[in-house]
Amino acid sequence: MRPKTKKPLSPHLVRRYLLALSFAGCLAIAVPPQVHSQSNVLDPVRPKNSPLAKSMCDQFRKLNAQGISAKSQASISSLASSQGLSYIDADVRTTYVIAIHCSTVF
Repeated sequence: MRPKTKKPLSPHLVRRYLLALSFAGCLAIAVPPQVHSQSNVLDPVRPKNSPLAKSMCDQFRKLNAQGISAKSQASISSLASSQGLSYIDADVRTTYVIAIHCSTVF
């Protein structure tokens, strides 16, 4: 019995591997730098730095008293502009604050 020998890769398969590798390399270069770094959008509202979170809860309760949800587009847009955040970061921060600090807010 002879030992099995590996078959060489076909040129077509080699081209597909190289194309996939090239695509992955281009994608890694094209991703914006802020995606590569860890976001610190939640640091100001973590339990050790909760004065901002408490202030946000108070604002959310006032909105709720007027029948406005803290997760409404207007509320999140206002928070984004007042805290210098993107809309998405403001939405993430709002969700975190509501879940951790003021769960009765809607």
